[in-house]
Amino acid sequence: MISIMPRYGPRTSRHRRLAVAAVLCLALPVAAQTATRPSAVVAAEQCAADAAFQKLVDTVLALRLADETTVAELWASLPAAEQALRQRLLVQRALGKAHRAADGAVEVDASIQVSAVNKILQDLAAKSLPDRQSASLAVRPGDRALVAATGRWQGPPPARPGPAGWRHCDAGQLDQVAAAARIDARQHLMATIGKWRLSAAQTLENVWAQRPDFRQAVEKRTEVLPLGEPAFEPAGLCRLASRFQRADVVKLLTSAAEACSEPINSDLASAIDPDGKESLALEGLAVAPPYAPQRKPAEEKDHAGRPDWADRVLTVQVTGQAPAHLTEAAERSRMATLAATVEAKRQLWLQIEKLPLPSGATVGDVLAAGKAPPAIAAISDAFTLEAAPSPDNPSQATVTLGIPLEAVWQALADLNTPKK
Repeated sequence: MISIMPRYGPRTSRHRRLAVAAVLCLALPVAAQTATRPSAVVAAEQCAADAAFQKLVDTVLALRLADETTVAELWASLPAAEQALRQRLLVQRALGKAHRAADGAVEVDASIQVSAVNKILQDLAAKSLPDRQSASLAVRPGDRALVAATGRWQGPPPARPGPAGWRHCDAGQLDQVAAAARIDARQHLMATIGKWRLSAAQTLENVWAQRPDFRQAVEKRTEVLPLGEPAFEPAGLCRLASRFQRADVVKLLTSAAEACSEPINSDLASAIDPDGKESLALEGLAVAPPYAPQRKPAEEKDHAGRPDWADRVLTVQVTGQAPAHLTEAAERSRMATLAATVEAKRQLWLQIEKLPLPSGATVGDVLAAGKAPPAIAAISDAFTLEAAPSPDNPSQATVTLGIPLEAVWQALADLNTPKK
């Protein structure tokens, strides 16, 4: 999953209560209005509430269903369904009152009834997976009736907090999510123009199957295309919308063809969307990183020089397409999974290489400086892979690839550790 105006979810009962309180406050005497809480306290509570919602999303996605699959696995090849799940959770979750923990951190609880989760899953599956039996879409029976999560915020709020839903994220995390949305937008661009027709019997995908160098040249040029600005939504979704004219795409294809060593024997000027549209609208999507609790003050000394990103998990999700000439369903599925895996690894490495280090260099700078093969191997070994063939199209498969960034930091640290 890797599209734009900000979208804000429906007003919850909590929002309505706040609105009523604001109106009543106007009628109070001036002396009563001065008894407001400090803005720093409110901001810390907002950070903890946003963290609680993200942890609640993580918890729901990890729930096992009656057929032993997880909620995340259910929607692995259906990004739109996960988006809708997040939006429904935002509307229906309950937030507890902020309170202070023993260590001084601000904590906020977020929860939702298991019965409400089951209803959401069944509603979404009715649209996305109509053949799936509703009994298999229930959370695995157990003694829990409530899904709950606690978000924490330690210390002062960020000097420049993110938008609603993202106030627990620092600037580096927001930058990483925006970069993931740009990667997703370019991936969608390649997938879309690959279906453009050069003739009644030929698409760009057909040409790319024969000329991978041409595809690589096109892909390289998409990396410098100007894209829209990311919009961060309260449900933990980052969308990036862009629009291109057909002439822009033809110019890109022509430039890529000119960079190839052998000519492209196709009329690229005739390339057009299958529906005959003269403009191309695309959307890139990324989601908030998994919740990671802040380190306690006593732990800071032990982590001196350690970048903040080392506490996070980085993931990318890619949908791969099998070559058009394959006819056997099993082979199409295998090749689609392979294509998605290769692209997911490429995208993940691009993001890893851009991670900043305390020295001012990047991870990519260190890996390019020599003596890096052991670190590269260690990082690759830490990748976690989940593959899900499309339930409706054997020519497609979705791969989710992730890595705990602690493994990257440890691999770099091992490079500087003297061997005994």
